[in-house]
Amino acid sequence: MGGVLLGIALVLLVFTFYVCYVYVLGVIAPTVPGEQDILTSFGGILGPIIVAGVRAVYLGLMVWIGAIILLRGVNIVTAKSEATVATPVAPVASTPPKTQTTTRSICSGCGNEIQPNIKFCPYCGAKQP
Repeated sequence: MGGVLLGIALVLLVFTFYVCYVYVLGVIAPTVPGEQDILTSFGGILGPIIVAGVRAVYLGLMVWIGAIILLRGVNIVTAKSEATVATPVAPVASTPPKTQTTTRSICSGCGNEIQPNIKFCPYCGAKQP
């Protein structure tokens, strides 16, 4: 499955770059559906800019889709190769969790338990000694 995705992605990317290259050389101009309508609606100045933007978005989406398919294929292929070449892991000696001893103080104003070494109580605002 990963090899098929890699093949599809590479064909899609090569095709997209080929279309972009041919467009830059001016051999063929890829047409946008409704291009004449865009040109007549927006005029001679804004129309070509909009058509060029639509072409750029099309090519960008093709590259984006090709890159996503390529990454999926690479992930599938590498996951299969990692599963077949699994190295044994030595057991790790378990250590007991460290217990954290914290001392708490009592607020002189309200009697709530507060953290040590603070200047004011977060509950009542009383200044601590």
